[in-house]
Amino acid sequence: MILPFVSAILNFRLAPVTWSLFALQFIVYLYSMVPIAQSKHSLEKVMNDAVFNEFQGRLFANHVLNGDYLYPADIRELAEQTLMQNQRDKAQVLGSLAFRDLAFVKSADQLESFDDPIIFGWWKGKFKALQEYRESHPSYLFGVSDNGTDFMKWISYQFSHSGGMHLFSNMIFLLVFGWALEVTIGGLGVLVTFLGSGLMAAGVFLLLEQPTAVPLIGASGAVSGLMALFACLYWKRGVRFLYWLFIPKKGYFGFVYLPGWMILVPWALADLAGFMSTPEALGGIAYSAHLGGELCGVVIGVSVFVLRKYFTKQPWPYRSAFIDEKPIFTTVN
Repeated sequence: MILPFVSAILNFRLAPVTWSLFALQFIVYLYSMVPIAQSKHSLEKVMNDAVFNEFQGRLFANHVLNGDYLYPADIRELAEQTLMQNQRDKAQVLGSLAFRDLAFVKSADQLESFDDPIIFGWWKGKFKALQEYRESHPSYLFGVSDNGTDFMKWISYQFSHSGGMHLFSNMIFLLVFGWALEVTIGGLGVLVTFLGSGLMAAGVFLLLEQPTAVPLIGASGAVSGLMALFACLYWKRGVRFLYWLFIPKKGYFGFVYLPGWMILVPWALADLAGFMSTPEALGGIAYSAHLGGELCGVVIGVSVFVLRKYFTKQPWPYRSAFIDEKPIFTTVN
């Protein structure tokens, strides 16, 4: 882990907008904890039913092979193995994937039994109950998916998280990059960048990902935009970074001065690699949303430099006292 070192990060007065965003994220999570736990218990009770999952896998396999939508080759191969070779383990895998497939979820009411009508009727009752559990889950109430076009969800998803670790990891980066930017460009700049990056992250996610019934939630796209803007503003300037290799031993943690681009390039490459290597049907991390947020941050950063250079003729007013930066290179005459 490597992050810019901001010594006065706990000072609320210096970054009220960043801390307000953090507080709002935490409040929404506390508000959602009980509904998340209740819905999760109900969902797991149905989804862990082996008979239900296996039968749903066979239904989904039939849908994949006979439907109008062209599925990826790996999903079609899995469907063929399920129906032609009657492999139960493959059926259960497909049963789990069916919950993510928007076309299957939308067509569930029109499906007809190609097997035992009694177990088919039992499955339809269970599936309907499952849909009701999902609709009451905060992730589906606040998240962005192809199953809805409510613009408010493009805002609310940025404040909804699936669990404590999801929230914790995003909030570390929000506080560090939000605080460092707020003392540089002000609270309004942080707010606009956060929300704008979140909007672009959702747009890129819907544009690049296979249509899915699983909603996009979390602040990582918006935080990626803050990180990218920070990297652009301090592209060549030496910023003091704190690094820790998660080993409690001397030499595995400390401080190093690096230019801003050193944090953007590896982060963006990792997200690009994750996006290109993760099968769409199996994806759990929205790498495309991260890339969308980073793109927004870069666009804002470049725009700021262009506007200041050609309209105000003034250099960027770095607040070096707050982020502890110094030149990377020195010239000897």
